[in-house]
Amino acid sequence: MLNSEPETTQSDIKPWNVMIYMSADNNLSEECVYALKEIDRLRLSDKINVVAQVDTNVKGIRPKRYHFKGKLGSVSVTAPTIAQYGSQVIAANDVSASVRPNSEVDGKFSKLEDPYFPPNGSKSAKTSMPAEGSFSIHQSADEEINFENFADPKVLEDFIKSSVEKLDRGKYLVVLSGHGSGAIGDFLRDDDPPSSLKIPALKEKLAAVRDVQLRGAKFDILGMDSCLMNMAEVCFELSGTVQYLVGAEGFELQGGWPYHSILEALNENPGMGAKELACTIVERYIRYYSDYVIAGISVDQSVCDLTPSKVERLVCEIGKLATILTVGLYNPIIREAVIMAHWRAQSYKFEQYTDLWDFCGQLLEACERLIEAGVTLKSGEGLFEAIINACEKVKKAIFDEKEGGLVLKSCYSGPAVQFSRGLSIYFPWNEGTFAEEYKDLGFAEATGWDNFLREYIRLTRRDPRNDCGLPKEDEQGPIGNSFLFPPSGGSQSFKHGEPNKHGEPNKGLENSISITKNLPSTFYDCGCNTK
Repeated sequence: MLNSEPETTQSDIKPWNVMIYMSADNNLSEECVYALKEIDRLRLSDKINVVAQVDTNVKGIRPKRYHFKGKLGSVSVTAPTIAQYGSQVIAANDVSASVRPNSEVDGKFSKLEDPYFPPNGSKSAKTSMPAEGSFSIHQSADEEINFENFADPKVLEDFIKSSVEKLDRGKYLVVLSGHGSGAIGDFLRDDDPPSSLKIPALKEKLAAVRDVQLRGAKFDILGMDSCLMNMAEVCFELSGTVQYLVGAEGFELQGGWPYHSILEALNENPGMGAKELACTIVERYIRYYSDYVIAGISVDQSVCDLTPSKVERLVCEIGKLATILTVGLYNPIIREAVIMAHWRAQSYKFEQYTDLWDFCGQLLEACERLIEAGVTLKSGEGLFEAIINACEKVKKAIFDEKEGGLVLKSCYSGPAVQFSRGLSIYFPWNEGTFAEEYKDLGFAEATGWDNFLREYIRLTRRDPRNDCGLPKEDEQGPIGNSFLFPPSGGSQSFKHGEPNKHGEPNKGLENSISITKNLPSTFYDCGCNTK
C-alpha cells in the first residue's frame, strides 16, 4: 500500500558514491583484479559512481586508481518512482540491459585508469595541486606520501578525500578491502613495505574527512571487505564517523564481496537509503556464498548501526557485565559457569574472539539451570540473578525489536558460524594469546573488559603439574611462547592472511601453550620421576 509521501523522480535521487580501497600487495592481488572486472561488467546508473584504488604485489606495477561512472539512460528506470515502506524504490524495466557484453570489457580495463595517479607518475610524491582533470587532491604541499604503502593512513586519507572532493555530493559507501584481524592485529596489511593499519588510526582519518569534506556529516556506510571486523571494539572506535558498519565476525574468503551482485542491486534501485543498502549487502553476500556450502565453506555477515546512543547503551551494559563477572570469578561455581559458556559460545580467529550475544545467552542459561537445580552460593548472594540480568541487557543492546539494538541484520551460511549474531568481542583463553595492545583501545577502558579478561585468565589458569612434589621455589618459568595460528585447512584461503608467503604455517606442528585452553606458563622439571 502506498504511503502519503510525495513521489520522487529520478532527478531527485542523490547519487551513491562508492569508494573501494583495495590493499592487495599480498596474496589478494588476483582476486581484487577479478572484483574490479566484475564491476566493469555493469552498466551503472548515472546515480552511481564507483572509484577504486588498488595496490598489487607485482614489482614495478604502480598503484592504480579506476573510475566507473554511470551514464544517463544506461539503465532504464521508471519515473516517477514509487515510495514504499519509507524508501524510494526504482523499478528497472530491463535489468539485463545493465550488463555489458564481454567484448566491451575484456582487454580494455586499462582505459579506466586515472592517468594522474599516482602524482607525477611516481610511487612516492610530495602532495601538490593536481593537474587539470586530475582526481588527486592532496592535503598540503609539503607532505610526502608513499602511495605504494596502502597501510599508511595518509594514503587512505588521500584516497577518501580526493574521491569526496571530486564526486557529486550525495551518499557515501566506503569499502576497505584487504586482510583483517579485528580489533587486535594487522588491518589492511601491506607486504612491501611490511606494515599494517590500526583501528584508532582509521578512526582519526575518517574523522578528518568527516569534519572537512563532509562538513560534519557521517559516512553513510563503511564496508569491511576483510576478516573479523564486526566487533564491539571496532564499533566503539568508529561511532560518530560512520552510520552503518557492514562486515563479518569470522573469516572471509579471498574472493571477498560479490561486488557485481551488490552493485546490480543498487543499479536496480539507486534510490535506496543507507540502511536498505547495508542490509542488501549482507543479503547478497550470504546468497552468493551459500552455493559454497558444498565446498565446506561457512560465512557470516552483519550490519551494525553506529548511532552514538546505541553504541553508548551497549558499552554501558558491557561495563556492568564486566564488573559483575569480575566479582563472580572469585566464586568457583560462577567461574566454572563462565568457562563453560565461553567454551560453548560461537568463536572466531582460533578462539580469540567470541560472539557476544551467544556468550551471554549461554551464560544466562547456565545460571538459570543452576538456580533450577537448587544450587546456592556460600558467598555472593544474588550473583546468579545479577549475571542473568546483566546478560539479558547486553543481549537487548545488541538486538532489540522494540527499541532497536546495535545489530540491524545478521545472516550466515554453513554450520561453522551458525551461532553468529552479528557482533563479537575479544575473549582469549590464556596469556599466550592475550595482546597487551588491547588495553590501548578506548573500548577496553570504557567497559573494564580489559580488567575482566586479565582476572579471567589469571583465575582460570591451571596450576603446573608437580607429581614429584618439588618445593615452590623449584617452579620454573614463566616461559613465553608466541601463539601459533593453525593452518586454515585444505585449499581454503581467507582474508586474514597466511603465516608465510607460501601459504604454509611456519613450524605448524610445534607445541605451544595455546594447545590447552589456559595452560600454565610455568612448570616443575620432574624429568621421568613422575607418579
